[in-house]
This record gives sequence, structure tokens and C-alpha cells, in this order.
Amino acid sequence: MLKADEHEIRKLLFESNVSRYKISKETGIPQNTLSDLVNGKSDIIKMRFDNAAKLTEYAKKLKGASEMDNHFVIRELGSLFETAEAAVEFAQAYWDELKEDRRTSKMDTYGWESVADDIIETIGQGVYEEGDFVSIEIGSHWTKSGNPELIHVGELASVPELNEDGDFEGEYILK
Repeated sequence: MLKADEHEIRKLLFESNVSRYKISKETGIPQNTLSDLVNGKSDIIKMRFDNAAKLTEYAKKLKGASEMDNHFVIRELGSLFETAEAAVEFAQAYWDELKEDRRTSKMDTYGWESVADDIIETIGQGVYEEGDFVSIEIGSHWTKSGNPELIHVGELASVPELNEDGDFEGEYILK
């Protein structure tokens, strides 16, 4: 059943950092319609119900992706990044590339743990130095575009160092 929530729509249009272009692309609502709502040329209360329902659904999807997933993102990816914010920023870029049917309302521990494994494997297969940028590929069967997508993970803030005994100390940390 479709629902429209004026409060969710207002938060999406006036309080979020999501561009009108992105909202339009994700909901199918023309940018000029969104601009009219934001600029007060059209009243949110009087908008078409189907548009209100689309905006409500999109706002709730974003809310679920940003609030619930951050716990898993920080737990599973946090140790790879210098800050929790960097981990969440990467995760949002990754999430944005996924097909709808590959997303869950709550991407669980396994999902982000798998992404962390991909990052570690990518770093392990290359010769990276501090300051290098790392990217991973999302396979075509997972992406909205149907093409493989390269996602920027981050810049290496530190790399393991070889100690006097010939062992590596430290770990790869991304920023």
C-alpha cells in the first residue's frame, strides 16, 4: 500500500544533502517539479499523491540505509579506515551503485564483511605505498548500470612496515 508522509518529504527536500538531480533520478519525478516544491511555487500538501508516495518511499529508503547500516559499516569496515566517517562515506558510494534487488533494508554483517574482504584482497594483491589510492570493482551482476563499476575506497594513510626480524608490523589503514 502506498503511503505519503509530509514530514519525511520535507526532511528529504529541505534537510538532507541529497541533490534534486539524485532525487529525480531515483524517483522519476522531474527536477523542475522538485524545484517548484523547494522554492514554494508548488505546495507539498497539494502535490500529486503518486509523487508524494515516491518521495516518502525514497526518504525512508535513505533513512534505512544511513541509520541502520552505519552500525554494520563501522563494525565491519571501521578497522580499515582512519575514521568512522570515511568508512560510512565509502559505504554510501558502494550502496549507491548496487541494484535495488541486491540491497536489503539492512545490509547485514555478512554483506559488509564481504566488502571488507574484497578491500583487503585488493590491497593484498597489489603493491601499495602510503598515499596510494585504492579502488575495488563491483561486478556487473550487482550494479544498477549492468556494467562493472570501480569504486574509490580511499587513500592509504599507513602501510605495514618491515621490522628488524623481517616481519611486518602495522596494518593498512585508509582515509
